[in-house]
Amino acid sequence: MEILRELNDELLRQPFARGREEERIEACRRTAAAYALTEGAIAVLSDLETDRSLICYGSLAETLGIAASGSVARIGSIWEEELFGRIHPDDLIEKQLYELRFFRMLKHRSEERRRDYCLIHPLRMRDRMGRYRPVVHRIFYLAGGGDGCTRIALCLYNAAGAEPSASRIVHLPDGRSEPLGRSCGEDLLSAREREVLLRIEAGDTSKEIARNLSISVHTVSRHRQNILEKLQAGNSVEACRTARRLGLLR
Repeated sequence: MEILRELNDELLRQPFARGREEERIEACRRTAAAYALTEGAIAVLSDLETDRSLICYGSLAETLGIAASGSVARIGSIWEEELFGRIHPDDLIEKQLYELRFFRMLKHRSEERRRDYCLIHPLRMRDRMGRYRPVVHRIFYLAGGGDGCTRIALCLYNAAGAEPSASRIVHLPDGRSEPLGRSCGEDLLSAREREVLLRIEAGDTSKEIARNLSISVHTVSRHRQNILEKLQAGNSVEACRTARRLGLLR
């Protein structure tokens, strides 16, 4: 859960001013509803200052068995846990890593320019029959009011006819796009944790790892537990697969 905690802290602990911008927020709510209606998307509008979200469900929500098309929900969090529970486990941590890097990139842009970019990311989401379907996730971070903070996030989940392309940042005014690397996650595991995981991947036992790295079995066990927690993995096989996908093992 390390990446999620880091992302949560950066989004919610911005030095927000007290001004409320209700007129602008209402315009964002109408935009979310329009996306759900016209694209069949699930549109999640999150207020990062109040840690609340509005979810507008389009036809994709019925396909996934989540809610009726046209319905609306309000939740007391910026994290849509029900949707996260439908995302393939291999895709979820990657999604969070990309969102963190995208948010950090935007912090170096002026408030007016932040709305010129969106992050597009492919996902697999489980439908009502338990099958994974290709979905395109888009996220827009919208600027706040003069305090330098990003107040509103709009996430869109759309059905994809085929496996969508790799994650990328799109510059909306001219359509330029660039692939989004994984550099923000390179320090997710320490050098020692990467060593341990490489030896786990090679099939070494904890005793063998301890002997080869000149550490105790207890220390190996602690590294194993930290690796599972950081990669949100249920077992070592899943941890190795996730780390490879994120480019953490070389």
